[in-house]
Amino acid sequence: IKVKVPKGKYVKEVEVSEWIFKTDRIVNLPVIKTHRSAQYSICLKNFVGATHFRQRPYFVDSKHWEEIVAEINLAYTPDLNIVDGTTTMVEGGPWKGTDVEANLIMASGDRVAADVVGLALIKSYGLWKSVASRSVWEQRQIKRAAEIGLGAGKRDGIKLVTSSIGKIPGFEELVGKIEKNLV
Repeated sequence: IKVKVPKGKYVKEVEVSEWIFKTDRIVNLPVIKTHRSAQYSICLKNFVGATHFRQRPYFVDSKHWEEIVAEINLAYTPDLNIVDGTTTMVEGGPWKGTDVEANLIMASGDRVAADVVGLALIKSYGLWKSVASRSVWEQRQIKRAAEIGLGAGKRDGIKLVTSSIGKIPGFEELVGKIEKNLV
């Protein structure tokens, strides 16, 4: 199905799977990982898989990969994002890289907020220079997504609620690092 995206600067129409519009609810189920072209892949990047192959960002405009990932998301709105951060790729990717056992699961109705928190997690390990070297809000996917109104555009738009099942060593310290990286 072709969906017009009037707010798009790099993409004016997105071709998506018809199944996106035949459901009662859309639940986005990404993992958290670094990505050699998109810098990272979480909620926003996960939706690229529901688009027609010819609309992959590298075919559209390789210089604006990240902005295109954000704009493609104008074609749909997930009801819920459940992000798997149990094993998180913090360097390399998307197929092979450095994994850590972060043991986190996130849930959010805001895909941009979920991406920002996932980026803060990746940044806390300091291994992926393109994420670690700047604010999570300066990532091009996030900047463009906020500009076009897909979700949170600044820190006060995110409420981080945490809970640990049992005593997980290092959980509070990791949450503190994520909080610190949300600025």
